[in-house]
Amino acid sequence: MSPALLRFEVLFDWTRKDEDLFSFQQASMYPTFACTFNDHTIYRIIDHQLVHAHRISIAQLWRACGLTVTEGLFLFDLRRTDYETDFAISFFPFRDVWVTVPVARMIAQKLAVEDKLTHFLDPALDKVFSHYSLERGDLIHNWKVDSIPDAVYSTRAIVDAPFYRATLLPNNRKVRTQIARTAQPGVVMRDRMEDGLILWQVTAYEEFVKSQDKQNASDILQENTDDQATLYEAIWDAFQGILCDVKNIDRPDVDLKQARVLSDSIMLGNMPLRREYLAQTSSLLQVYTSTIAAKIAQELAHKNLQTSPPPTIPVTRTESSDIDILSPGKAGVLLHERMDVLEHMLQKTAVENMDRSKDIDELNAQIATIKQQIHEIGFHNTQAGGWRVLEVLIVLIIAFFGYYYKLYTM
Repeated sequence: MSPALLRFEVLFDWTRKDEDLFSFQQASMYPTFACTFNDHTIYRIIDHQLVHAHRISIAQLWRACGLTVTEGLFLFDLRRTDYETDFAISFFPFRDVWVTVPVARMIAQKLAVEDKLTHFLDPALDKVFSHYSLERGDLIHNWKVDSIPDAVYSTRAIVDAPFYRATLLPNNRKVRTQIARTAQPGVVMRDRMEDGLILWQVTAYEEFVKSQDKQNASDILQENTDDQATLYEAIWDAFQGILCDVKNIDRPDVDLKQARVLSDSIMLGNMPLRREYLAQTSSLLQVYTSTIAAKIAQELAHKNLQTSPPPTIPVTRTESSDIDILSPGKAGVLLHERMDVLEHMLQKTAVENMDRSKDIDELNAQIATIKQQIHEIGFHNTQAGGWRVLEVLIVLIIAFFGYYYKLYTM
């Protein structure tokens, strides 16, 4: 199994523009490296203004391995200090279980997928960073992709070209590329449903861990009435039945009602959970319901991938010509790409002009030296210097014509 290629993508919530224009204008964009594993995209935040060390969206890796967030948290016994969900930023565009790179490497090793993520978790990337400049509206990078020529280097070029590694620029050099604050290829975010599932599972897990700590301290179990126990068991049966139906819904030869198999126990990571346990604490009920909701969402997403055709990109054309009508978002992206190309051309022209100026200065210095030599010869060697003066004049004439030839041919 060959390692997954890297891609450059940016986390940004472009929908805030319609809801709160001020917060949209102040919102940042968060550069990441991304790789796809089992049809799920895993992200590595490389924005050193957001975090000092890179963070990995480990919930995406769990999903790629068939685990829910709850199962992953229980399986690897993570605590609140081991991860972030939104970095205390309102409307963070991609809530997840963000862990450090060493923790992600440990999890990948235990799941036996570290070979597939060799490039993505490479320690050589630890010093690489990119960040968004709100003042100039562009991205600043201390790395580049060697396979992309400088003349066409742009944000879109990086997004469109998967790569194995990013090369750190020497001597603290930086590269700037333009980007539009619109929905476009390479700009990603979670929707409210996906955010809700992540926060629900994480919050339920944290509340359960807190309740277990309190229970261990007091050794007193929470007492529930018979009605509450019956309600919790009914919730268990209802969710188990819905999950079973979702798994079999695309099988026309199966009777959903007869195919329902309701289990009285499941495994959440490394923790066994039985039907009668739900009555012990309400926090455990939240853990169960959030996990089953996530499993249902995963089944629906999996079936959607199996049945949906590959996406097509519609092209809008005028009736009288073949000119594409670009949306404002596409027009902005193309404008920034042209600005990147223009900036590289200007830099190249400036370097060439500096080289020409150096050549002209060198020629002027040579002529000044020859003039000084003529003066010294005429002053000190007035006798028998005719032939020497003639030789110098010939050299001067040759240098003069060479100077103007080189000047006009550049």
